Amino acid sequence: MADKHDLKHAFVRVDTPNSTAFNVPTRSKSGSNKKTAKGIFPNAEVMRGPHWKWKNDDGGEGGVGLVKALETWGKDSYRGAVKISWKADNLVKNYRVGGEGCVDVIYTRMTETASGGNYYADHLPFVDVVNPGQILLKIGDKVVITLPLKGFRQLQDNQAYGGWDDDMNQCLEETGTIVGFLYNGMSVKVQYEDSKTWVINKVALTRKHTFTQGDPVTILDNYNAVKELQKGHGGWNDEMKTALGKNGRIVRLDSDGDMRIKIGDKTWIFNPACIMPIDDASTAKSIPVLSRQDTRDHSDDESETGSEGDEGGQGMCIILYSDDDLDTAMHDAISQKDTSKDILKYVLGSKMAKFTTENSRGFNVLHWAVLKDNKDSVEMIIGNDRTCVNSKMKDGSTAMHIAAANDRVEIASVLQSKGNADMNIRDSMKRTPLILAVSQGKKKTMELLITVELQEILQYWRNKLQRFVVTKAVELVYERIQTKQVVAIIGPTGTGKSVYAYKVAFRLSEEHGYKIIPAKQPADITRYFEKGAKQVFVIDDIVGKYDFDEAELVSWETLLHNVLNNNEQIKVILTGRKSFWHPENCERLRFAFVCDLHSNELSLTLSDRRNIYEAYLESSDINALNKKIIEMYPFLPSLCSTYSSKDVGTVEDFFTYPIQFIEEEIDNYKKISPVIYISLAMLAFEENIAKNLSFVNIENEELMKSLFLEFGSQILPSKGLIVSQLEALTDTYVKIDNDCFEFIHGEMKAIVLYCVAKTFMNYVLKYSKKTVIRNQVTLAGITCIRKEQTLPVIKVTPEHEEAYFTRLAGDLIEGQVNCFDILENNQNDFPIFREQFLVFLNSKKRYIKKRNAVGSTVLHVVSSLGYGDYVPYFINFDKGMIDEKDANGNVPLHLACMYGRLDIVELLAVNGQNIHMLNYEEISPFFYACEKNHISVVNYMIKLPDAVGIINKTYTSEHRTVLHIACLKGFTELTRILLNHHANVDKQDKNELTPLHLACRYGKWDTASLLLKFRANVNALDELERTPMYYSCTANHKDIVELLIQNKADIDKSSSNGLTPLHAACGKENIDIVKLLIEKGSDVDAQEKTGERPLHLACRKGNEQTVKLLIDNKASINAKTINKMTPFHEACKNGHTNVVDILLKKNVKYNHKNNQGWTGLFFSCENGNNDVVDMILKYKTDVNRIDKNGVTALHVACTNSHTDIVSTLLKKNAKVNLRDNHGKTPLYISCLNNDIEIVKILCRNGADVNIFGNSELNPITIAQEKGFRLILEELNKVKK
Repeated sequence: MADKHDLKHAFVRVDTPNSTAFNVPTRSKSGSNKKTAKGIFPNAEVMRGPHWKWKNDDGGEGGVGLVKALETWGKDSYRGAVKISWKADNLVKNYRVGGEGCVDVIYTRMTETASGGNYYADHLPFVDVVNPGQILLKIGDKVVITLPLKGFRQLQDNQAYGGWDDDMNQCLEETGTIVGFLYNGMSVKVQYEDSKTWVINKVALTRKHTFTQGDPVTILDNYNAVKELQKGHGGWNDEMKTALGKNGRIVRLDSDGDMRIKIGDKTWIFNPACIMPIDDASTAKSIPVLSRQDTRDHSDDESETGSEGDEGGQGMCIILYSDDDLDTAMHDAISQKDTSKDILKYVLGSKMAKFTTENSRGFNVLHWAVLKDNKDSVEMIIGNDRTCVNSKMKDGSTAMHIAAANDRVEIASVLQSKGNADMNIRDSMKRTPLILAVSQGKKKTMELLITVELQEILQYWRNKLQRFVVTKAVELVYERIQTKQVVAIIGPTGTGKSVYAYKVAFRLSEEHGYKIIPAKQPADITRYFEKGAKQVFVIDDIVGKYDFDEAELVSWETLLHNVLNNNEQIKVILTGRKSFWHPENCERLRFAFVCDLHSNELSLTLSDRRNIYEAYLESSDINALNKKIIEMYPFLPSLCSTYSSKDVGTVEDFFTYPIQFIEEEIDNYKKISPVIYISLAMLAFEENIAKNLSFVNIENEELMKSLFLEFGSQILPSKGLIVSQLEALTDTYVKIDNDCFEFIHGEMKAIVLYCVAKTFMNYVLKYSKKTVIRNQVTLAGITCIRKEQTLPVIKVTPEHEEAYFTRLAGDLIEGQVNCFDILENNQNDFPIFREQFLVFLNSKKRYIKKRNAVGSTVLHVVSSLGYGDYVPYFINFDKGMIDEKDANGNVPLHLACMYGRLDIVELLAVNGQNIHMLNYEEISPFFYACEKNHISVVNYMIKLPDAVGIINKTYTSEHRTVLHIACLKGFTELTRILLNHHANVDKQDKNELTPLHLACRYGKWDTASLLLKFRANVNALDELERTPMYYSCTANHKDIVELLIQNKADIDKSSSNGLTPLHAACGKENIDIVKLLIEKGSDVDAQEKTGERPLHLACRKGNEQTVKLLIDNKASINAKTINKMTPFHEACKNGHTNVVDILLKKNVKYNHKNNQGWTGLFFSCENGNNDVVDMILKYKTDVNRIDKNGVTALHVACTNSHTDIVSTLLKKNAKVNLRDNHGKTPLYISCLNNDIEIVKILCRNGADVNIFGNSELNPITIAQEKGFRLILEELNKVKK
């Protein structure tokens, strides 16, 4: 493995110890077939494989481990194992990879192999494959998947191998047939019994041969392979060499899977992997057939004697041996009346006895025992194997049918009580055991079966009622049945009609002593009726379940009338689907009181629905359902019951798309009421149908005719009948909107279309709307649905592929609106689909519409979607499309660059000639590639001829280069590429911002650092003379501030307004940046144009830390602006109590006035901060100081209605009657403001009500003129 050889050295190859040696060529650097070994070598990631038996060593199914070393398994299997360390718990153990012929682990994915050194293919010995099941697959082979689910799923994850679909779970352990190959044979098309075809990774498949006794086979003619395969499968001896390559027949298939093969006069045990079937008829005919002795006895058995209970010896042969009538010993023992119980016990008690063995008359052992009235035998057989109780004869009869036909009442009782026989199985004449007993007059058995049937039905009802939720409807039904003889419960399918009837019947039984009689057919009325008895008959779906049955209804009506007349004790509860409960249909049942579960009065409320959910679902499931889902379907009770009893997927998916429930309903309509079925299909295709059904569109008329003919109906129903059928389905499937039928919602339409597609696939493909074809239809066997797909998927089987592709291609031809939408369907995301569609397009050579409704060509569409395999096809179709522009002026290259489609860019960028093309916004394809950071596209385009000019070209209204864009987005790698290709590092945009400005503004440290390495101007100025440092401080990017300082940035450079970085940091309250700038010597008293310093900003923001830091670093505490505003003014004006306190303690000049004459006290009175007012008044402050307008602090407090501050000022001896320059006193102002509380305070403190202002009004006249009654009353009190 060191790969060191003398290249002149010759080799001799010896394949086996006894084989002839022969020369092989010398190795050479150029001529030898040297390869690198790939496989499960050290460092390969693995997971459990097909022969895994080591429980949860790997941490559970799907666990991943790392191969540490190659090991030996046992004595004879060099490198037949690997040492693996599991990631789940670091467990290290050895596992088989060939040892004992088993594979415990496989790769986690196809690509994750590891290298195992080099080898020379010509110098290796020839050996056959040990497991021929996984190679040489051909069409027609039977194959099976034996991998664990997670292993299979991981192999399918690569879309090139078919992808994954949850329905593929059903493929495990199932036998399929190969029908084709894709991708050079790596993907295999496999068809299963349900006609579904899947594309499966070849690695997941094992060829399967289904052998039976007597089949002709041949033994592999390979000594080494057979000898290795025989380990653990009967072993090997040298005599077996005589069987290699010989033909024989299978004598027996052992329980462990090994096979006994007769070749000539000898029988051998072989591993099935050593055996191949013989398909050639002439060869098979030449092999002697097996004799009876061959099938009964085996000279090479390990034991030829047997005793009672011996499961492999002669006793079993005696039990299964049959005579000329094919009666086994079991049949004979049962037939003899004098057979002792001991003999019966011996014959029937063996665990290996096969009770399904039939004699010449078609009776298996149990059937025979019932026919012969041998009760002891029946009990023994049931005790040994109860699964045969419901086994059928060729005419469909079960043991219970035989008992009923022969009046074997005791045996019937045993079959029911001990064997739990199914009483509802029907024979080929549609007869249950009860019907058979009645028709043949077997009274005793009939009475037993009737009793049993009633008990089973009532128990079934009780089980259904275990989660029953009481609603208003059930209370009304119970109330009505007590005063009426007949009550009918009607409603849509699945709304709980039946369980309402059961509940009411049980209440009548429990509270009033009624006997419950379930009536399935009209004859049950007379059969069970007892004159004078209190009976309640429950009749489900009296007018038909899936179609109206008038004859049945007539029978019901006649018998009910006969029973009800003069029998007031009788009660009848009917249920019926509302879709068939039309007045004309139900005139015969007019005597019934009708309760409509879908009426406004009785329909389920939101609260009822939530209660039903809570009865059936876990709380976590309920939380996943929103109000829309809860109210989505009328048949909620049935949905809840189905969900709780079956595995139907996630709660949200099932209650949004209850496919299983609706599919069963529609399949029943298909069988019983074709007109309803076809009416639903028409609505699914058309999406809405007018109530008058006036088919103006010829195509619709043709659709109706085609559907009925396809269904096999030669008579076309009237349009009125179709309308009536759709009306019958309103509130369940259909609603009426604007006099048109349509489905109750889109989810229902999708489900119905999915259901009818099984019958009308050609019509789905021809008539369905484009949105359906795009979103709901996919090729069967190819997982071509996005993970977020929720719609029920309609799968196109191979026989319909031509029609499907024809429809897709048809949507691309001239004349179609939005013709390229079809390229956006789910399936085009997957290469395997596009490959097949291209094959079809190439075979048809159809004309493709050049533009769609919005001006895009088909080349624009596939370029934006990234479908590189489509691009050459459409370029060949019309090369001129490369330079065609869409509605935005984009050529296809713009879109390919925008979405990063390198493979398409390479196809469209014709020698670089079109990379400069601009759209209507004057943007180039290269700009889009840079804007979206598509590195691979940029690297490709930047090397094209004439590419240099696009790097420094400016785009957009802001005149930015691609380097600007890369820097503001922080695309560091892209920035490096552009700079390496001579991008102008200091290029300025419209606002004179450089790339460094933008990187600093948006906090892109890596990008800024790279720009500085490329010598970007660290002190570059924008149009307002702001530096990158200023932007970093404004945006709070401390790390970039540090970076710029390290690169000699000017920390005191001011903008055109005089603002420095320190101003910006104080304004943003970033204490860390403020501290950093001050430590680096920033000027704490720098002034902007109005004279504001950093301390002014800090006091305005109220940031105590910043204020303290500035003051501690000698910031001027009493500095004034042009308007004589001090930091103290800013703190008072903005109500920052703590900052005011700091400044006062630092001996700030609190009586300084601004140019209006206001001190800090005035500002505090204005903003209503009483704490600050109180704090200032503790110092020597003139409370009656006036400003330029003669206004005092009390005037200001009154103007702004600050009651508490007015009180504080008056306590500090504020003069209450001072007048401002307009003659207004504080009382005058408060009266104008209609502020009664302050008026009262001022009056109590001596305010003069008669002082006139300059307007010759006083407080009293103001109150009079304004109509302020309360204030006037208060002022009059003072006046008196």
